[in-house]
Amino acid sequence: MLRYSNTVKPLERRCMAKLENIQIPEFNGNIDEWLSFYDMFKIMVHENEEIANVEKMYFLKSAIKGDAKTLIRHLQITEENYHIALEILKQRYKNKRLQFAKQVDILLDQPTVDSESAKSVKQLLDKTNSCIFALKGMGIELTDAEPFIARIIIRKLDKDGLRLYEHSVKKTKEIQKLDDVLEFLEQQYQSLEACTKQQGHKYQKKPN
Repeated sequence: MLRYSNTVKPLERRCMAKLENIQIPEFNGNIDEWLSFYDMFKIMVHENEEIANVEKMYFLKSAIKGDAKTLIRHLQITEENYHIALEILKQRYKNKRLQFAKQVDILLDQPTVDSESAKSVKQLLDKTNSCIFALKGMGIELTDAEPFIARIIIRKLDKDGLRLYEHSVKKTKEIQKLDDVLEFLEQQYQSLEACTKQQGHKYQKKPN
């Protein structure tokens, strides 16, 4: 069981007062979210010279949840343990190889889209954008890979969706551009969403 020294209660009060001005994100052990969590924690807490290391340790343990919490559960809230806890977490979750593989797998494993469903089109668009931004956030240059990503996304369209996409292509002999594919999905989603809302208003009208 974790034991705290007699200074924890005043420390907790001091940290809680500072928390009013610091909205620290939580991390539950999902490796996909590590980079985002660490970048925000680094800016708000780690590099903040007005916060002592013992307070940073309190903030860190307060933000870590789920499986990740078990890694540093045994460490008491002390100044010395802050850097130890942070290093333990970085050794486990700062793994670009796994993060890269996970994002590419998400791109490849997306289901075939239902071209008549706004929700289905939106999921394909949102997941694709999420993976792209995650890969770029890892420092990976995607310029040369964009045509391959575009082709992967096109293959996720059903028969009707593919027909609509081909009708939208202006330069039929050029290699597809990722931006064009994403713009097509965005337009399809907006159109389907508008039709859905219009139908909803139609059914809600009171009979004469």
